[in-house]
Amino acid sequence: MPFLQASNSGEGETFLCSHEELEASYARCRHLSVPPELARPRKILSPTELAPCLKANLSLVTLARHLMAPICHRKSYLYILCDPELVALEIFAAPEVLAAAERKGVRPGTVFTEESCGTNALALAREHKRLVAIRGEQHYYRLFENWWCVAALVKDPAGNVIGCLGISMLTGTLDSRGRW
Repeated sequence: MPFLQASNSGEGETFLCSHEELEASYARCRHLSVPPELARPRKILSPTELAPCLKANLSLVTLARHLMAPICHRKSYLYILCDPELVALEIFAAPEVLAAAERKGVRPGTVFTEESCGTNALALAREHKRLVAIRGEQHYYRLFENWWCVAALVKDPAGNVIGCLGISMLTGTLDSRGRW
């Protein structure tokens, strides 16, 4: 598949981050003192803090709910809709995947910046202003090592960035207790 090629392969447009892009992200994470062994994201907004973000992005969230409802029940996929600051506004997935994600701190209000979540597709898509894909082992946090992820900016008709959408695919299956 073309998107699985390294972005510096010279064989057409590809979406995996290059070694240099990943190393730069890892260096930023180290500079920010982000420990790779954390069990949950470092920054998760409270419902009170999240409310203004949801209000400001109501039309985007409403549209996403309408579009995602028919497809979000696949058991190994997680769809994350963020605002431009990478605050998760809505997470779409099968109920058991949502429950497992919630236990790990991945829920509306989670901030997917490198400072909060280490190297991840959402942060890299915003950084490089393009569609990106990363493999599980390329995440900085071990928390996300079982997820292959793609993310892209969401733009309005005028080309302004209004959000970011990430699609994460579990490389294995949830265990009998709903854990990854």
